[in-house]
Amino acid sequence: MAMNTTLVYFGLTIWICGCFCVPFTKEYGQFRKHSGYVRSFKCSIPKPRLVKSSTILKDETNVNISPEYAVLYECNCNGSCESGEMCRPTETKNVTLYFRLLFNNNTMTYISRDARNATACGCDKVVENGVNIQPDCQMDIL
Repeated sequence: MAMNTTLVYFGLTIWICGCFCVPFTKEYGQFRKHSGYVRSFKCSIPKPRLVKSSTILKDETNVNISPEYAVLYECNCNGSCESGEMCRPTETKNVTLYFRLLFNNNTMTYISRDARNATACGCDKVVENGVNIQPDCQMDIL
């Protein structure tokens, strides 16, 4: 009986290692380091992003807008979430942005527009109307 138990135990050990044991290679170590680094970017704190002023002032055309960019705090592509989730605002605050418009006839005026800053982020499901929605977080890769 003891011999059968030993064989079963030995067989179980081989089966577990066959499924879960990964040889420790340099690449495996670098993979674990990279994975840990990615997980360290938690989806919680919004990051400042430059937004083109013309995006905010869509109704203003044929005009020179200053400043050319505005800074808004966003959550998209901002932190690590589980598969099927993305980082989205959980709290927001309205802010007023001010711009100078310089027209072709050398006149200028100052205007303001309301925008929304994210103040806190959290992971949320990426399904809208039954379709998976993923943000475009593309970067130039060498």
